[in-house]
Amino acid sequence: MEETTNKNFSSDNILRENLIFAGLDDRDLNKAKDFFSMYQKDYKKDEIIKKPGEYMQSFGIVIRGNVIAYMDDIDGNHMIVTNVFPSEAFGEALCFLEVREVPIYIKAFTDCRIAWLSPEKIKSPSSEISGSLYTSLTTRYISMLSDRMLAMNDRIQVLSKNSLRRKLTTFFSQCEHRYGQNTFDISMSRYDLAVYLGVDRSALSRELSAMKNEGIIEFYKNSFRLLNK
Repeated sequence: MEETTNKNFSSDNILRENLIFAGLDDRDLNKAKDFFSMYQKDYKKDEIIKKPGEYMQSFGIVIRGNVIAYMDDIDGNHMIVTNVFPSEAFGEALCFLEVREVPIYIKAFTDCRIAWLSPEKIKSPSSEISGSLYTSLTTRYISMLSDRMLAMNDRIQVLSKNSLRRKLTTFFSQCEHRYGQNTFDISMSRYDLAVYLGVDRSALSRELSAMKNEGIIEFYKNSFRLLNK
């Protein structure tokens, strides 16, 4: 894939939706790109971006499209770890902690573009990058790591439920909170949603139909509306 440098980057508005770059004017935005040695790369749908065992030197921010991270269980079945949308980051903790044997796959769920950023200057600061912007970027990065922990907690909340109905209602409540409304789209197919929830696809389809018949939800393909909690 052809890589492009961080000069004349055309997706600044998407970047500014991420905590790292939020509120930065054009001058500081360009400095922040340089600080993180940022570059872009395009990927095709279903392309494997990272394989288990590969070292992540940089973390990614999705600019366009959708990325998923998944791992195999002891039986070789895929288990989705996270679903990443435009302006959202992935791999920030793995590269900061220098995990050498990353146990997950990262795959382009659709055609996508990713901005790759290195936290090296946060881990090894020098006098050349001191000042208020350095402090701000470091604080933002730490905050992003904290947000990642909260996202993992959301996943644990879903998986900890002892029935498929409770897993679904928890997941839909999280989506409602995330989008700020009771109508939303999810980018996962039925198969991917079943994997994310850790359930059988047929059982998922039956439960969704039951919830629809009971007036709890409405849905068409990947669009959902919560009617009654």
